[in-house]
Amino acid sequence: MLFNEFLYRAITAFAGQTHLGEAVVSDSNGDGRVSAQEAFAFAVAADQAPENPLLESLVNSGDSSRIGPGF
Repeated sequence: MLFNEFLYRAITAFAGQTHLGEAVVSDSNGDGRVSAQEAFAFAVAADQAPENPLLESLVNSGDSSRIGPGF
């Protein structure tokens, strides 16, 4: 099955678990929320595929640094 590993890792970072229910630790500052920057860092570190992901700066992407309910 083909899939985008970076995207999978980013989704697991936001979900806090893999598709098998295994916990992942992606909230690096321990505030109980996973920011876009934390999810990106987690995905980059876990991704083993030859990719070059890019995270837009807040200047280019607005000031919404968190994704999820209440963002």
